[in-house]
Amino acid sequence: MDCFQSQFFYGNEISYACEEKRKLYVLRYFPVHCKENYHGAKNIPYDVVDKWFGYGYVKILSVGGGPGSDICGVLEYLEEEALSRQLDLSVDVVRLDIEDQWDEVFDDVMERFFPWVNYRTVHLNVSDGIDLISDENFDLVTISYLISELSKEACINLADEVGSVLVDGGVLIINDRPEGVVEKNIRSMFDRIELSYEESSMCDWAGYSYPNDVAEAVGPKFNMNSIMFVGVKL
Repeated sequence: MDCFQSQFFYGNEISYACEEKRKLYVLRYFPVHCKENYHGAKNIPYDVVDKWFGYGYVKILSVGGGPGSDICGVLEYLEEEALSRQLDLSVDVVRLDIEDQWDEVFDDVMERFFPWVNYRTVHLNVSDGIDLISDENFDLVTISYLISELSKEACINLADEVGSVLVDGGVLIINDRPEGVVEKNIRSMFDRIELSYEESSMCDWAGYSYPNDVAEAVGPKFNMNSIMFVGVKL
């Protein structure tokens, strides 16, 4: 447990090469990060969502998607909207991640909960650029708990690349740790792309629980604790 926790601080390398560490991450963080991104998606301007349902289609890019908690949260929101509106929505998802270690978890989540969504994964190091998908355009881009791992320069470079694939009127959602440097880098990214954006703090109960014995062994996060930015490309 100490080994797992210490990797997130003091500039330590973050690695999930260990299968047990990946399992622990899913148990501790996936549900709460999913809920954070769900609430982020609920902050998308309603006129934008109206357009997506008017077209009957939305294309989503997840940058540094990991096990898929960001996609899970967004799709949960879109599924609720589809049921509420009694309208169909076709969704394509492209997930970018540096390694294939999370693929099995992500595939299981998608096939179990969102079998109606078309998706694919592209393996690349986001720090080196996203050229492999530079010829595609996206209506929504999600970035969750990645900016805190990047330098200021890498954030600006990523902003330029995201801006080049995000359609006019498209949405960028960034969710990350509520830390001063991280928040400053995120604001710089939104300003760089010229997005009209809002930010909000996530600090409420995530709405789920575990049996006591599991909670004591795993130490999951039950409360959201992040800063959420949602912006529309002008």
